[in-house]
Amino acid sequence: MKRRVDHLDVFKYLSRALADYASDEEGLVPVKDIEKLLEQLKEAIEMTIEYCLKLGVDLHQLIDESDTFKNLSTFEAFANIIIGNDDTKNEYKVLSNTVESLYESLRPDIFKMDFNVSLKEAILYLRDFIEKM
Repeated sequence: MKRRVDHLDVFKYLSRALADYASDEEGLVPVKDIEKLLEQLKEAIEMTIEYCLKLGVDLHQLIDESDTFKNLSTFEAFANIIIGNDDTKNEYKVLSNTVESLYESLRPDIFKMDFNVSLKEAILYLRDFIEKM
């Protein structure tokens, strides 16, 4: 019979941490539901697209253009619209941060999925563009 020797009480501390921070009401450690997270990511991207369309910003235009220099000027024009007032800027930041958080929570699984990252990348690049202005 093999015995585990835990000289540093690693298992004890790990069990406590999981009990405190990673358990649900029944004391079970939750497993992230990949399909649910992917659906939430798609919804967050769609919400961001809809929000931007209300402002006159068509995010699809950013990924459809093949001319890099024209695309940069489009990013700048869209950024100027979004930073038009603080509420608009803050709302976009919340939406884009949600997209990023959901995407990151799906890593590394999302790399194996059939997920087109172009809109996610456009959303995050526009956010970073705005922050540097």
